[in-house]
Amino acid sequence: MARFDSYRNLLKNFKKEIEGVYSKQSDEIEYVNKNYKPEAAGNAVKNVKAEYAPSFSAIRKNYLNKLNDVTEALKKKNSGKYIDNYVNKPFLETLNLIAAAGIPLTTSELEYYCTEAMKSRSHFCVRKVQDLAKKSNCKMIVPDEKRANEIIDEANKRMSEIIHGYDGNPTSSRSNFEPLRDIGIAMDAGGRFLDQLESKYTDACVEDITITSIEPEKEGEEPTELVETGHLGIKVEEIKESCASKYAKKYSAERMAEKAGNTDGLE
Repeated sequence: MARFDSYRNLLKNFKKEIEGVYSKQSDEIEYVNKNYKPEAAGNAVKNVKAEYAPSFSAIRKNYLNKLNDVTEALKKKNSGKYIDNYVNKPFLETLNLIAAAGIPLTTSELEYYCTEAMKSRSHFCVRKVQDLAKKSNCKMIVPDEKRANEIIDEANKRMSEIIHGYDGNPTSSRSNFEPLRDIGIAMDAGGRFLDQLESKYTDACVEDITITSIEPEKEGEEPTELVETGHLGIKVEEIKESCASKYAKKYSAERMAEKAGNTDGLE
């Protein structure tokens, strides 16, 4: 099951219900326009729309409540991965020894230690690995709850706009009795926007960190935790200096040396 399938299923069911009501309303309005005199058709159409308005409203309210539940469930999957104000001292000592050696780490080494830091449930240790990455001239992107929730919030906002604004007309056209439509919302109702957001979320989320409490075998012993990881979107890239940057540094060094030489000659 893909990570945003709960959003997809909700959107699919919403579309089915809202389009069903829209179809029934359209059939009745079409009957009115064909069989009523023009002077009477206007009021008759208003009555039909008034009759169906509670159905549209009830569907939107129901799916907005469901949307809130789906969003909260997704956020819950990313919460509680780190222990507040916790430092895993043995692992931090390992990282400090690596830092003291002064040897730049490779991208694969940084990914490994970042994964171990996340498994240690110490956000402080994760930040220490990020510092090591910086000193190794690497850019590191680490998945975290905040980034994941920002993407969830964006998906929730788009979904909410669809539930509030989609009129149930699955085509890009509109009938004479309909107001101007927001084509963007009609297109979003197809759900393709979720693919891109899901891809971003997969790299940002920490939901694949699972924490299992294991009860002790002997009485009086403390329970232990088993921390396992699935996909973690840790990305490490070596920062490559551009030719322009190298030239600027070289030029600056030459100018500094030239000024130093001139100063020595004045003494």
